[in-house]
Amino acid sequence: MANLKGVVIREFESAGKKCITLSTDSGVFNIVFEKPAQLWGVKKLSFVNLKEERGALRKTFLFTDDSFVSFYPGFLVQPEEIEEDSLSTLSKIFNGASLKESFEGEIFYAVRGIKESNRFKTLVERFPKDIKAKFSFYPYIFDTTFGFFVKDALFFGRFPVVFEDNFTKGIVQAISSKFEEYLVMSSVGTFEEKKISLLDKKQVFLKRNEFANLVYSFFKVIGNNYDKTNPNMLDYAYLFDHRDIFEAPINDFLKEFRSVRKHIKKLLESRLEDIETTRIYNAESDDFAFKAYIKDNELNLDRGTPCMLFERPPLNMRIFGIVKSIDFNTISGAVDYKTVSPEFITPLKTVKQEVRGIINITKATDTLKDFLINGKFLPHIDKLFDNPVDLIADQPVFAVIKGSFGTGKKHIIGEFLQKYPGAKIIIFSKGFYKSLKEVFGNLVEKSVENLEGVYDYIFYFDRHIDKNTILNLAPFTKNIIVFTYDETVPYENLLEESRVFRLKKVFGFDKFIHKFVLRFYALNSEATSDVSEIKILNKENIESEFIPIVNPEKVVQFVQVKGAVEFERNKLNKNEANFTTTLIVQFLKGGVDRSSIEVIVPYERQKAYIIDQLKTNQVEGVRVSLVEEAIQSSIVVINFVDVESLPNVFEDKFNLAFAITRARSKVIFVGSPALPKKEKFLS
Repeated sequence: MANLKGVVIREFESAGKKCITLSTDSGVFNIVFEKPAQLWGVKKLSFVNLKEERGALRKTFLFTDDSFVSFYPGFLVQPEEIEEDSLSTLSKIFNGASLKESFEGEIFYAVRGIKESNRFKTLVERFPKDIKAKFSFYPYIFDTTFGFFVKDALFFGRFPVVFEDNFTKGIVQAISSKFEEYLVMSSVGTFEEKKISLLDKKQVFLKRNEFANLVYSFFKVIGNNYDKTNPNMLDYAYLFDHRDIFEAPINDFLKEFRSVRKHIKKLLESRLEDIETTRIYNAESDDFAFKAYIKDNELNLDRGTPCMLFERPPLNMRIFGIVKSIDFNTISGAVDYKTVSPEFITPLKTVKQEVRGIINITKATDTLKDFLINGKFLPHIDKLFDNPVDLIADQPVFAVIKGSFGTGKKHIIGEFLQKYPGAKIIIFSKGFYKSLKEVFGNLVEKSVENLEGVYDYIFYFDRHIDKNTILNLAPFTKNIIVFTYDETVPYENLLEESRVFRLKKVFGFDKFIHKFVLRFYALNSEATSDVSEIKILNKENIESEFIPIVNPEKVVQFVQVKGAVEFERNKLNKNEANFTTTLIVQFLKGGVDRSSIEVIVPYERQKAYIIDQLKTNQVEGVRVSLVEEAIQSSIVVINFVDVESLPNVFEDKFNLAFAITRARSKVIFVGSPALPKKEKFLS
């Protein structure tokens, strides 16, 4: 019997039988189906147990009762994903829910005495020492011939082992390891050998194909293959009936889901030199944690980043983990397998698109659903509100509050929270999550996956208001209130005038900062405020050359600092950072409250270095922020870092204007002498 993997380049019939021509790495072959097989138009296939026949012109293979096929073999499917029916599994993935828990890794660590486990303590005590030594473990195994990926693969001797009732994983692990049997371990430490029958294999591949087909062709499968009168299909039927609205976001999510799997596959099977990595030095490993020095963070690894560690060749072990902390010098994290000598690290791709709310859109209130999905107008509001807080309190279902920088959007949220403390509210933002969290704490969320229950209000605060995000939020609230800047909001054309409140008056920063920003960015606002919050109490303590810079009357200043840029993407300019540190020390000597100072930088490495320098100078309490983290402070010092042009983040002048307007009373730019020559607004 033969196995073939390739791409279908032709479908035809011969002597009343379905046939295909398959292009493979070994050549082009015909496959004749002696028994019916549903291929669903899938082009990438892997055939198992084909019967070989010699043809006159081309070698031919027969698909018989003993044969089976795997769709999209390059797409790695986990056994947990085919444990249930494919729709239930996909529903969990859409909702960000956990799949079936696997205990094989914990069992191995407990049996080998690497890690204590109360759950399996009794089981461990039943095994003699010589038996324990026969257990071996792999953090993962994968098979691109059939398209399977198994995490926590446990073996006893040469046999694959799974914990009781984990039969699907046992079959998949055996198939991927080229075995015809596997062992099932019970909670009392006994083993039962399971032979894999042809029927077992066919059922596993059938479930794998159903799942893979849904991932690749969700709406096609829903439309052709599922009973939309089934009560369990009501949500999917609604999505299908409104396919014009929901097809794009769901397909984008599934495309990212596939991309993540392709990325994992690349990391597992590629040569180390073909993978983009960051090198780590003098790594220390303590059980399931690692700590190392890092000189190069070009990949912008950050806290919470899922990652893969690569041990020093020739070990070549690849281990999944997560970054727990990172600063200018060190990186640390947790791993799901004990590391010996990690030397390289790379971030893992993650799915950023979210469809949890969209999948559950039928749970939205009828009024909100009719407005968002069917384009029906909302109930009429009789009056124009003088105060946006009163508009929100009127429960308008959907309303928009617009205002440029410093017009008080956060102040309105704060006022509403004070006035209506009993209201159940969440503030949702992706672009301003970090800065909003500094102000409103746990009321701020950035992921639909983390929303639970139904809120009285969701305040959706972002620059670019995304239609798909609005649809995702709808099932979780009675009222969506959009807080944004000057761009058009989806559904705004359906809103009457009373539901759109425009903020014009700037009170968040000084009028001279407003005037300066107008040099390069249009502001749909007016400012007349003189915001003077800086008091130099001990001028005599400040070094003479810094007196003109710390002067509160000079609201906007550019300080030229000659420096050099280190690294290519995640950049560092030590001269700018060192000057900034010295400048802050001068402000503090003059009696300025350290909590009123903030440094805003365009790169993570510049941030980490300045924090390190402030610690060296025993300065605490001064904020150092990336642009998206910045909050309003009396004094803001902005590092440009790049010497020939503005950094990429400031090429979008919105981000530059946002950073500048975080300063209430004074903004100081620290940059190369070349910048004012190229950027006229700085001259």
